[in-house]
Order: sequence, then C-alpha cells, then structure tokens
Amino acid sequence: MKKIYLIVFSLILYLGGFAQNSFPTDSAMWKVTYLDQGYGDQYFDLYKLIGDTIISDTTYSKLYFSHFALLSDSLLDNIDPQSYLGGFRQENNKVWFKPKNWEYSNILIYDFNLNINEYIEYYVYFSENGEFFIPSHQYPRQLYIMSIEEGNNTLIYNTGGGCGSMWYYGMGSNLGPLAPLYYYAIGNPCNRVLSCFKHNDTVKYLNSFCNQCFCPFVNIDKVITEEINIYPNPTEDILNIKVSENEKNKTISIRSIDGKLIEIHQEALTQLNISNLRAGVFIVEVETDRGNFNKLVIKK
Repeated sequence: MKKIYLIVFSLILYLGGFAQNSFPTDSAMWKVTYLDQGYGDQYFDLYKLIGDTIISDTTYSKLYFSHFALLSDSLLDNIDPQSYLGGFRQENNKVWFKPKNWEYSNILIYDFNLNINEYIEYYVYFSENGEFFIPSHQYPRQLYIMSIEEGNNTLIYNTGGGCGSMWYYGMGSNLGPLAPLYYYAIGNPCNRVLSCFKHNDTVKYLNSFCNQCFCPFVNIDKVITEEINIYPNPTEDILNIKVSENEKNKTISIRSIDGKLIEIHQEALTQLNISNLRAGVFIVEVETDRGNFNKLVIKK
C-alpha cells in the first residue's frame, strides 16, 4: 500500500487585487485542502457565499459548506455545497458570523481595525462536520496581530497563531474563511490550508504548484516513506532526521505553512535546531535521489 503525501506548494496572490470590502458579500468561493492526511484519499472543504438573508433587520451573506473527496477544478464552479452554515455580516472593517440556529451573540471573526500587538478573543469551536459549539471547559484564545504588511493591493495581517494563520483584507484567513475559530477535528488541527479563493468568477488567491485550484496528491514510494523519519513532533528545539543508508540525502529545507522558504541546508544532516523559529506549523522537506519527502512539523 502506498502512503499518500501532498507535494508542498507555495501560494501566490494575483495582481488584480482584492475587493474594497473587508470581506466578500456574495459570489465567493474558498477551497481548503487537507495536508498530510495519510488516509489514502484526497479531502477538501468547499465554502461558498450564495445569496443573502435578513435576520433582525440585518443583511447576512449566506455561507454553504461541503466536505469532498477527489474534487477537480472542472467541478468547482458547477457544485454548490449543500450544508448551510450561517451568515456573515460586516461593518466598519469588522466581520461577524452567525451560525444557523445560534442562540448566542454573533461571533466576531475578523477585526481589520486592530493594530500590531492588539488581539481578538475566540470562544467558539468549529468542528469538521460543520457544527459550532462553546465548550464549558475552554478558556478564550487570544489571537494577536504580530505584523501588518502591504502586498499586491491588499493588507496582510500576521496573527502569529499556532497554525500559521494570516488574514487578507478582502478574503479572510489563509486557512479558510472560518479558520480563526477553534477547529475541532481528529488528528492535527493545523493540517488545513487555503488552496484557492475566487470572487466574482476571478481567482484572487491560488497555489502556484500546479496553477489551478485543485492540486492532486502525489504518491511517494512506500520505501522512501519508511526509510526517512523526522522526530520528535511536536518539538521545542531539536528535530532528528533519520535517513537510511539506501537514501542519499541532498538537501533539507524548512518552509512556512504557505510554502515560503525559511532556510535550506545543502549538506546531509541528522539534526536541525529550530529553536529560533516562532511557535507554529512548518514544513520540512528532505530531498533524496529518489524523490522529495515532506512532513508537517509543529514547533511548540
């Protein structure tokens, strides 16, 4: 049986720029890819804003969601997600979400008025089956704005979150439209990344690995995956890299969750010291004679 890994892709922003609103109000689509699943299948979450509704004299943009396997680019524009999650509304550069049948106050998801070192608090969990809940034992999570950059006609907010979250003015998080909320799932909650965002039939955010919204998983020979091991994971400082004698290790690279190269080592190494990296999720790539091995690593 072959183990499935997703070839790491970097993400680019098209020069067309984002909308003037802090968040889209209609005709928007996000496709979230699950990284490093290892289940032998390909999984994607598809979110779409379709129409609006009036709740207590306030207009909300309706968000729909579906969980797919084997979803291709040719199907994206022709499939509408079936599960209605709730509605977004925005005012003064703030974006709220109201889940369907929600008895509590609207959830503030984005605040683009925040300055560096200011934060937003989250109490709500969002599960992989599309349910929202507030656990009684959970303390609020504070998400700080670490930096604000200008890039390709939009503002990029680095939140310094544990999953490498960044906000894009006019789109939302690079992990998905609801990603700032707690994500409740079996396994690594940081294994998702936004691979495509379309607004008004125009691609505004796209992975550059295959230049389309859908990037297929690539099989790596089982022998390679068995002969390379990266541990411990999570770690605070030292990563051990075990490569068998059958593999010739050429280079080791560390990338951010959005594919940006952080450092590269041209020589064979058995250890990496990542204590200088901030807490979060990173990608370690080992290049060998027979192919590349990619592993998601959590820095505590």
